[in-house]
Amino acid sequence: MAVEVRIPVAFKRFVDRKNFIECKPGTVFEILKEIGSKHPEFTKKIFDDKGNIKVYIDLLVDGQNIRNLQGIDTMVRDGQKITLFLAVAGG
Repeated sequence: MAVEVRIPVAFKRFVDRKNFIECKPGTVFEILKEIGSKHPEFTKKIFDDKGNIKVYIDLLVDGQNIRNLQGIDTMVRDGQKITLFLAVAGG
């Protein structure tokens, strides 16, 4: 099995228009870097200059926000799903 990373519409252009990407298990950081190794523009959209996930991006592992878990060090196992959400703001 693998980890499924669900890609939001706004980021699909950076990953060859894929709805999801399958990766090997690991930490959230390792999985995002694995995607970035094949899709460098994706990495630029996810991480800031200091290597942190940008503040307007939420990552859920099986429905739980990684900010409430171990952050980018959260372990993701076979069969789990990571979902990326972009915060929407406006007035």
